[in-house]
Amino acid sequence: MQVILLERVAKLGQMGEVVKVKVTGVAGIPTTGVGAVVVNLGAVAAKSYGWLVAYPSGQAKPATSTLNYRAGWTGSATATVPVGSDGTITVIGLFG
Repeated sequence: MQVILLERVAKLGQMGEVVKVKVTGVAGIPTTGVGAVVVNLGAVAAKSYGWLVAYPSGQAKPATSTLNYRAGWTGSATATVPVGSDGTITVIGLFG
């Protein structure tokens, strides 16, 4: 196992906004042979309740969330996310 710090900051400001994150071939992660990555998703001073869903790009969004949060909450969750065939993962933000 190889551990690499890849820091990305994305602000999901709109309901259902989608961010596609390239994870292979970045920051020393190999371009091929990567089945999954470990990610840390966070919310900082959330303005309302909501949830983030991380999943392999090119596949259907799962029915479960990766991180749930409430208004005013700051925290994070770590998850193992399979990598899509294009070397990316998708993160979608949903909130109330």
